[in-house]
Amino acid sequence: MSGTTTINSYIDPSNKFLAITLDRPNRIQIRIYGLEKEPELVSDFELDSEDRISCICWCLGLEKVEAAAEKQEKKQQQQETKNRKRSHDEKNNSIVKRNGNDDNGYRNSNNGGSIDNYYLVVCLEQGDILIFSPFQKDIVNKISNESKIISLVGKSDNFFYGYELNSNTIKKFSIFQNKAIWGKSFTQDKSINLIKFLPQDNDFLLLSSNCLYIVDIKDLPKALHRFPVPRGHTSKITSIVLSLENQDIIATSRENDNIIHVYSISKKNNISILETSSNVNFLKIIMINNTEYLIAFLKDGNLNFFKDFKKIKKAKNDLIKAFIEIESNYNDNFLKDVYIKSNKQQQKRDDLYAVWYDDINPVFEKIEFDEIKGGKFIINTKKDKVNGNEKILPKINQNENGQEFFKSPSIDIEDKDEYHVTTSDELYQHLKEQLDSKTTTTDDSILFKICDSNISENIVKTTVLTKLSTDQSLQLFTKLSQKISEQPSESSGLSIWLKFLLLVHGNSIIKSEDNLSILKNLRSSLLDSTKYLSNLIALQGKLYLLKSQLQLRNEMTQLSLNVSDEEESDAIEEEDDEVEDIEEENGPKQNGNATHESTLVYLNGEADDDTVYLDADDVEDAEDAEDADDAEEDGEY
Repeated sequence: MSGTTTINSYIDPSNKFLAITLDRPNRIQIRIYGLEKEPELVSDFELDSEDRISCICWCLGLEKVEAAAEKQEKKQQQQETKNRKRSHDEKNNSIVKRNGNDDNGYRNSNNGGSIDNYYLVVCLEQGDILIFSPFQKDIVNKISNESKIISLVGKSDNFFYGYELNSNTIKKFSIFQNKAIWGKSFTQDKSINLIKFLPQDNDFLLLSSNCLYIVDIKDLPKALHRFPVPRGHTSKITSIVLSLENQDIIATSRENDNIIHVYSISKKNNISILETSSNVNFLKIIMINNTEYLIAFLKDGNLNFFKDFKKIKKAKNDLIKAFIEIESNYNDNFLKDVYIKSNKQQQKRDDLYAVWYDDINPVFEKIEFDEIKGGKFIINTKKDKVNGNEKILPKINQNENGQEFFKSPSIDIEDKDEYHVTTSDELYQHLKEQLDSKTTTTDDSILFKICDSNISENIVKTTVLTKLSTDQSLQLFTKLSQKISEQPSESSGLSIWLKFLLLVHGNSIIKSEDNLSILKNLRSSLLDSTKYLSNLIALQGKLYLLKSQLQLRNEMTQLSLNVSDEEESDAIEEEDDEVEDIEEENGPKQNGNATHESTLVYLNGEADDDTVYLDADDVEDAEDAEDADDAEEDGEY
């Protein structure tokens, strides 16, 4: 993971979406991945350079199908037959599309004619709140707020709550309105840092600092109840979770503390104490295969699972240890979050997946553990696996400036020449050796080198059409598609192979659900690789224009210099000619060692355009005339 990038993960309550924030000094990105099927990037947003994120939550929104599908229905009606009329039920169950992208099966329509969908609520440091949807490319809504919200909690039916620190105010918002619905002060504690919603009653909230409060919105500004601070555990509360089975049970963890306290809301007391192997980062509760677990995500990147966390302690100092401990075998790749996914092969069974990061890329790993005996388990986070199927998402790396670039292993020219052939028979033998090889390789590097070294259309077409069997073609298609999906910009030589494999064996390829998933990932990767094409073309045009302007400017400067040199040369030549003419007319006269030029006298003391030049004879005549005038005045004549 890059040292200049901070990554945070947020999985929605339905386990369908993962939102990650990439926080860099001059750039913040928000990416949303779909989790219900194969993990895939569904939305990518970039904030303004001056924006900074304060807090984030998911909020369940409900919208009418008629309003959401209005634009799409108009397009569909133009394409349908004029005599066909769609019933009200068909309209309610139609597929909703936005910005040209369908819902990929993530959006659910209920019988009430509305769509439930989780929205991502992002509060900025300056106070404004941004609403994002996994199904839209642009911001859904921007809510104006005067001051920073330090904690958010999603409710349902389009509403969420936030706590404003400067005014010590609880505020209620709607994801579809542009300002707060109401705000109410809480004056009992001015150090609140967390807010949670209690599902038992629409008017009850949990607030926390180093203390924990139950608040009834109707009775503000005071709390209904304040839980006593446990002795020896006085740091601020950093995480609050509610039991899924018993909504009367909540659990809290504190900053720099390895103890978790479990409380009963109705009894208003502490019922059990859990001890983790290191300090807790945050808590999460999941339900997997009808068993509820409290998961502690620890500062060292490991996970502690607690199965009997609701069990009432027998003694005052009775501590419950973790039932399952899961560790990473690579300290730099911490386990960031977990989510549940239904097992398609085994109905009524759930699988648990962990999320960790390779640099800034999310990796999804299935967690295998014994739900009966528990124990300690290790996840291998050194390999890039997705869903345990060796499927790697497109890998993005960063340079020293935090700029992203796609990276792939290069293929040397010498290696390409080694596998280059001139006939389809030779090419088929090379391919057959790799495709039928019993030796498993993790990267298929030789196969890729063979294909990349032979990109003649005639040879590739003949090989695919007449040499490769259907099974071999499908096998080659799978490997090449995964390679191109990972590094589309570095696999241009392989595209010719993909082209003929699809043309010749397209019918066989689309019959397999796995291949359809591969095609979908391939399409997504290729679209991502062309995402900035228009911007690059525009930039290329601007650079070409600047280059042309610079070239023209240099040519004009050179031409101006040449003209100036010629004019100066002509002026010097004219001056020399005038001097020569004067010398020829008067002849060179000397006075001692001084030349004729040295006897020139400047009148008025300046060498300007009005200067008159006198030679030595003129000076002598002027002196004689002056002496005669003086003598006349003295009476000598």
